Amino acid sequence: MGRWFDWYRGGAREVGSGSGDGTRVVRTHRWIVREAATARPVAFVAAEVCGAEVPGTREAMEPYFAGLVCVVDPDCHRRGFGPASVTAALASPELRDVSEFRCAVDEANAASRKAVERLGFTDYETTTQASTVVHHYRMAGPAAKQADARATR
Repeated sequence: MGRWFDWYRGGAREVGSGSGDGTRVVRTHRWIVREAATARPVAFVAAEVCGAEVPGTREAMEPYFAGLVCVVDPDCHRRGFGPASVTAALASPELRDVSEFRCAVDEANAASRKAVERLGFTDYETTTQASTVVHHYRMAGPAAKQADARATR
């Protein structure tokens, strides 16, 4: 397994920690995606579920959002592992209480930007982080879709 897989070890915040923006991490889910034919790891997906901080506590309240990260082995790029991995994560039962999914993609990564847009994510903000232009995407999650369905009854 190459260095592409090592980045995640220190990447996730501790559950219950805050980012300083009024949110708290509720839980983190991680998946290793394996190639069917060889069973070798080809991708890693993580979802950090967060909610608004309950003042004076280490708790978070709904509605929850989840920040998604997907890293694919460079030797496996352009074979559909990224979109398939994210699609599987979006459908996982562990994330059924998420109202919004979010991800960020460097502007230079045109293939990933196209992939998340094809999955239904909307580009809602562009920022510059350490002189890198980053596009921020979001998409409604299962909890928001359920709430919309209840509201239309």
